[in-house]
Amino acid sequence: MIDAPDSHDGALIAVLGPTNTGKTHYAVERMLGHASGMIGFPLRLLAREVYDRVVAIKGKTRVALVTGEEKIMPANPAYFICTVEAMPLDKSVGFLAIDEIQMCADDQRGHVFTNRLLHARGSDETMFMGADTIRPLLRRLLPGIKIIERPRFSQLRYSAPKKLSRLPRRSALVAFSAENVYAAAELLRRRRGGCAIVMGALSPRTRNAQVALYQSGEVDYLVATDAIGMGLNMDIDHVVFADLRKFDGRRHRDLSAAELAQIAGRAGRHMNDGTFSTLSGGAPASSGARNGVNGTAYGIDPRIITRIEEHNFQPLKVLMWRNARLDYRTPAALIKSLEAPATRDGLTRAGEATDLGVLRALTGEAETLALATSPEGVQRLWEVSQLPDFRKISMGNHVRLAAKLYGFRMAGAGEIPPEWMAAQVSHLDNIQGDIDTLAARIAGIRIWTYVAHRSSWLEDSRHWIEVTRAIEDKLSDALHEGLMQRFVDRRTAVLMRALKQKGDLLVDIDKDGSVSVEGHALGQLQGFAFLPDSNAGRDDQRSLKNAAERAVKREIEARAKAFTTADEGDIAIAVGTNLAAPKLTWKGVDFASMLKGESLLRPRIKLLSNSMLEGDAAAMVLARARKWLEDRLAGQLGPLDALARELAREPGKEPAKGATKKPEKEPEKEAGTTETADDEPAPTPEAKAAPESKAAPAELSGLARGIAYRLVENLGVMPRRDVAAELRQVDAEARKGLHRFRIRIGASTVFMPGVLKPAATELRLMLWAIYEGLSSLPQAPTPGMVWCPVDKDVPEDFYRIAGFRKAGNKAVRVDMAERLADAVRPLGQNAEGFEVNPDIMGLVGLAGEDFIAVMRMIGYAHEKRQVDAPPPALLDETPAEAAVDKKTEPAGPETEVADAKAEAADAKAEAADAKAEEASSEKVEKIFFRWRPEKTSRPRRAAKPADRRGGKAGEKPTGPKKRAEGPRRSKPDRRRSAHRIRVTERPPKEVPLDENSPFAVLKGLKASLEKGRKQGAR
Repeated sequence: MIDAPDSHDGALIAVLGPTNTGKTHYAVERMLGHASGMIGFPLRLLAREVYDRVVAIKGKTRVALVTGEEKIMPANPAYFICTVEAMPLDKSVGFLAIDEIQMCADDQRGHVFTNRLLHARGSDETMFMGADTIRPLLRRLLPGIKIIERPRFSQLRYSAPKKLSRLPRRSALVAFSAENVYAAAELLRRRRGGCAIVMGALSPRTRNAQVALYQSGEVDYLVATDAIGMGLNMDIDHVVFADLRKFDGRRHRDLSAAELAQIAGRAGRHMNDGTFSTLSGGAPASSGARNGVNGTAYGIDPRIITRIEEHNFQPLKVLMWRNARLDYRTPAALIKSLEAPATRDGLTRAGEATDLGVLRALTGEAETLALATSPEGVQRLWEVSQLPDFRKISMGNHVRLAAKLYGFRMAGAGEIPPEWMAAQVSHLDNIQGDIDTLAARIAGIRIWTYVAHRSSWLEDSRHWIEVTRAIEDKLSDALHEGLMQRFVDRRTAVLMRALKQKGDLLVDIDKDGSVSVEGHALGQLQGFAFLPDSNAGRDDQRSLKNAAERAVKREIEARAKAFTTADEGDIAIAVGTNLAAPKLTWKGVDFASMLKGESLLRPRIKLLSNSMLEGDAAAMVLARARKWLEDRLAGQLGPLDALARELAREPGKEPAKGATKKPEKEPEKEAGTTETADDEPAPTPEAKAAPESKAAPAELSGLARGIAYRLVENLGVMPRRDVAAELRQVDAEARKGLHRFRIRIGASTVFMPGVLKPAATELRLMLWAIYEGLSSLPQAPTPGMVWCPVDKDVPEDFYRIAGFRKAGNKAVRVDMAERLADAVRPLGQNAEGFEVNPDIMGLVGLAGEDFIAVMRMIGYAHEKRQVDAPPPALLDETPAEAAVDKKTEPAGPETEVADAKAEAADAKAEAADAKAEEASSEKVEKIFFRWRPEKTSRPRRAAKPADRRGGKAGEKPTGPKKRAEGPRRSKPDRRRSAHRIRVTERPPKEVPLDENSPFAVLKGLKASLEKGRKQGAR
């Protein structure tokens, strides 16, 4: 790809190269880099395509579309997408570009392109895109212009001619008359199943619909005129010419090598190579052989083939020019100014275009001359003469219509009478008729669409724009349907013809699902779908499926009834390698997909596109599948599903979204304390959502209900900080409503332990991916893992729903993080900070910085301190104590030996004490933790009449001064001490502990720590 020039200030640039070089795309990118811009295109269809692309980037309010038949003009547009003839050159823009600039040499429209080449400019940058054949003339006419060459992205090669019945898929057949286009399309319908049609005579809406028919793959062939040569982007692999001659409006002539290359270049898209050929081969053009559709195609001259493949063409010698400085004094003066000869080298006066021919004809009538007596009248005469002749009936007919319009323009207010306009339009508002009739009506309404866009011609032009556009759209849609019915036939295969002739055929369906008709294998019936024989071609597959539809209909209905009573185990969810794209299966065969539904826990079920179910059978299968899925969710996500159902059953209220309103005032949290997790132990796997007693269940209302909504929206796992403000105000009675659904309010996480099982976790991840519209998900962490590494490319919610919380570079299982919080909570009461032993770190299997990150996540800050090294005597068991104990035993035969050992122990103890005194001067670095939870935002307190410590409103309080900034004092304040006393004085529960419960482990850790303190004291 060629780089753009570094500077474009006032630049004049030409971007030249063959087709498929990205010239248009490059120009659009350059335009969007400026504050304003305008691009002129040779076709209205191409302008509309680029307009849609720019609107998607910049928005409708900043982009205008201006063509002869369509005008979309927002209040203050910055970018103008136009046809070349309709460019509003009175608008000042920073960037201006003209596409297909080699059209300057066209006999009919070339003079318009040449005018833009010579006079249209952007204030910052002007760009011309086109074929390299115009290079010499650009250098001659615009000295100093910078040329940028663009190479073709892919190769274009000639291939051996093929018969119509052997055309490869994704081929475009090009003919140059409606008669030949329809003939080729009819052959493709009979032999290959159908095709799409693109012709210049079709309306843009019809052409768009036909292009979409081809692009979607519903048909694999396109029959077109040379209208596809001007920048229409389609996925074409091969271009075949049905003819190499065309009628250019004056005579039949051979197409030049450059014209053939422009059309053949549609083959290949971006990096995909393309090929071209004639329809059925033959001798070179000089031999005069004709072998195409209706015997009209020549073989391509080998010299022309070489030029096309190498993109080597004769440069243009002259460009068409017509004087733009017109003399409106009299009709004769106007014609003379239009016929003025070119005065610059490289330009030649254009031949008589349609508009000049109409002007000559009108000035030959006395009535017209009688009206054109002023410069304003002559100017209006020229405007009417430029009316496009879309109907192509005859010059006389078109001149008469122009004369009628000129009469209206010169009478009264110069406007067309609305009743006359309505009469012209109304008879075209009819969608009945064949293809030719509809095409003729579209051509007629396009004329009135053009008239409606001339605001000074009609009293209410906006009204007529809407009327003509609506009629053109209706006719275009009808024409598209007519083309579909005539040239797309899915009943061409032999089996379909036999079915039509014989009625019901002998159909056999084996136990393995093999389907055969009249002894010929058709394919396989899998679940509720029919799969045609894989060895058949694409068109044959369509035909085989159509032939099998009637045959297998009864079998499909029988299977649907069997499915309604199928065993639970026969239905399953298949996720394959991607949790985000689950399928429902029956007996191992996919039959439906799961899509986003009304809520996270209620996904929608849709039958697969290849399903042959319809009507009542489809309804039965969907109903059974929905019931199965609801039961599966209730079984795997018991408490969460029960909670969602309770919230949905609230009469007269929609399920809440988001947290409830925060309280006006939050209680202050004392330093060194924490809102502890609920004392209720986690439920066992067998626990269910139902109440444990026959007493009336606790109500789920108020703030507790809002927390429940949040938990359902988070699929049973959410950070405590998200509802911390609400939890502070939920009293014990309200919490019973949460406990009824086995909700654990932990130190850092609010979660439902029952939904953290592997099967439930996989199901929740799948539901989340479906609802969020994710395309893929990584595999869930391996069951049993306490932590896993964090992938930065994976959304954070993935780990949360999987039952993990991110802590630095690791994600820790939430239940193990809560077990850690339970273990260190008693230690956190120490205002001076505390250390942790390996047993505590082993709860999460992490150490060092990773463990510090986990502690930070559950609300503990850390600091590194230099402390005295522990005495060696404390590192090993001191045998002196054992020796003392031995002395108290009764004397016996071994007393002397025991005494000797005791003396040795005493000596060793004295040596250890001496060593400890020596080591006491050494320092080691240790990590201490202190409770420091994440602060939550609080609403500002309202002003009070007076401070609680005395004083008037507005005065400073007379109480103790606020502590200065700095490290916290080691002495705890009274409030913290009182709080700790209240905690310790609470009578213990008389409940026996399960030795496997976390509370039993915690009790053991406390005993171990107490023992260590006593040993240190000794």
